[in-house]
Amino acid sequence: MLEEEGTQFGIVMFASRVLTGRMKSEDPARVVNAEGKSVAGMLADWGLDKNAFQTACLDPAKIRCFVEFHIEQGEQLHRRHLACGLVTDIVGIYRCWVTITGTANHAGTTRMDSRRDALVAASHIVEKSFEAALQSGDHYVATVGMMDIWPGAVNIVPGRVSMPIEIRATTTAELDVAKEWLLSEFRGVEAKYGVKIEITRTSLVEPTHLDEQIVGVLRQAAQSANVDYLEMPSWAGHDAQLMASIAPTAMIFAPSINGISHSPLEDTRWEDIEIGLNVYSRALMDLASK
Repeated sequence: MLEEEGTQFGIVMFASRVLTGRMKSEDPARVVNAEGKSVAGMLADWGLDKNAFQTACLDPAKIRCFVEFHIEQGEQLHRRHLACGLVTDIVGIYRCWVTITGTANHAGTTRMDSRRDALVAASHIVEKSFEAALQSGDHYVATVGMMDIWPGAVNIVPGRVSMPIEIRATTTAELDVAKEWLLSEFRGVEAKYGVKIEITRTSLVEPTHLDEQIVGVLRQAAQSANVDYLEMPSWAGHDAQLMASIAPTAMIFAPSINGISHSPLEDTRWEDIEIGLNVYSRALMDLASK
């Protein structure tokens, strides 16, 4: 699938969005990359249909199923010395962008007991979010990957911090529990540090439960090939999430060495890829024969 990571246009899983009809209402002339080049312009350069957002959509009636083969991007298979993972679910992702507002003031003359330090309050949220996710027993993960600190001077108490918080879980119920905990923590942080916390925007990708019958075919294929496997959720997003809306869908994972992903150090042994492809091909032949 083209552009799963969204590096060209900032739209993740671009190809599967087009194939599943989610880009039908978009104007390809208005979808542009960092250099200002539009999808419409690229299609014209390549001699392709300018109406591809409409004409490239797949007909669900003509699709038997969709099975994706991917690296795990995590360390579960590697730690267990397994070459094959059968994906049962793809996690949902909740993101909220928050602004924490305190009072910027001179770092030398502002007493510690009178400060309303936005960065200290933000740090509390980061730490407690980490601890809560850690104590959830792998029910969810939480991440703060960036911060914008104002005014950003070495001798001024930070007056404002903006940051996104991301939560991933395999079920809507688990996402809701984590979100409710986060909102409760915000109120406590406001009271403790004398700051104001505002959620400026949110986004939500619902969890996806993959097709149990197709997963069953993969299971039989692994067993017939005498391959030890792990049934597991995917903690990263994939094209399979979108394809599941138009066809029965499942996934196979190959292990990632040391769980490293999105890095030049990312690697998977060819021997493990061969094992996964063997399971994959057996399953496809079984599905095709039916």
